[in-house]
Amino acid sequence: MKKAIAIAGTLDTKGEEIDYLRSLLSKRGHPVIIADTGVLGIPSFKADISRREIAISGGADIDDLKKKEDEAFAQKIMASGLQKIIIPLAESDKIHGLLAIGGGQGSTIVAPTLKALRFGFPKLLVSTKLTQAGARPYAGSKDVLLMPSVADLAGINCLTRLVLTNAVGAISGMVEMEKPETLDKPVVIMSMNGT
Repeated sequence: MKKAIAIAGTLDTKGEEIDYLRSLLSKRGHPVIIADTGVLGIPSFKADISRREIAISGGADIDDLKKKEDEAFAQKIMASGLQKIIIPLAESDKIHGLLAIGGGQGSTIVAPTLKALRFGFPKLLVSTKLTQAGARPYAGSKDVLLMPSVADLAGINCLTRLVLTNAVGAISGMVEMEKPETLDKPVVIMSMNGT
């Protein structure tokens, strides 16, 4: 049985791209679970995990977030809600990878979840902000694979199609790869701080 992969992103602004990712993953035989982290616009299609569910898990109602018109507060709520939903799915082996996509706000929403997933769990972010903001806001010191979108994610074109296709190849490869055995002995971690 193929392993399930979750896709997280805003279906109001990145719906076409998310649908393209879903199509490619499905062609590879992976079940796909889509989480909609959008707040304001109308979703392009129905998500498996709705924005309402995510907002409620984060401690607010989606309609209240819309009325409040506070982007930072909405991002915090949606980030918290996504994490509370995705982490248990990963820990219970209901999903085996997370592919996230976003611009500035979308990347900010998905970043805490990506960073909270356990070491070795396949996680990838395709973002328009990586070349501007760098890796730290989105990966910290975690093993999150970051892929700059190079072009703005505002529809499918010859550039975004290639980037998104490569993202599917990367997350599929990580999910499909047989995991190495874990060590049953104590592990010592050493670090160097260069000058």
